[in-house]
Amino acid sequence: MATPKTLELRKLRLMTAIKTPYTADGNVDLPAFDKIVEHQIANGVEALIVGGTTGEGHLLSWEEHLFLIAHTKAMFGSKIAIVGNTGGMCT
Repeated sequence: MATPKTLELRKLRLMTAIKTPYTADGNVDLPAFDKIVEHQIANGVEALIVGGTTGEGHLLSWEEHLFLIAHTKAMFGSKIAIVGNTGGMCT
């Protein structure tokens, strides 16, 4: 049986996998990331998949991965649904 949150997500019409921008030294570029999220919200996106769905997941450490999901939820969780990607490079 689906949870209420799952049922809520199923009703959304537009969910995008958001890319993770990096600085020249290889760190997550939070100001650029926030601008991407704001652009998504301004253009009608209802949910974001955060943390590796466009191929960069293997570049993020687990701490960076969790930080990015938490940051997105804290900054934008009242405006848009957040789905944290939990995939990884191990079996």
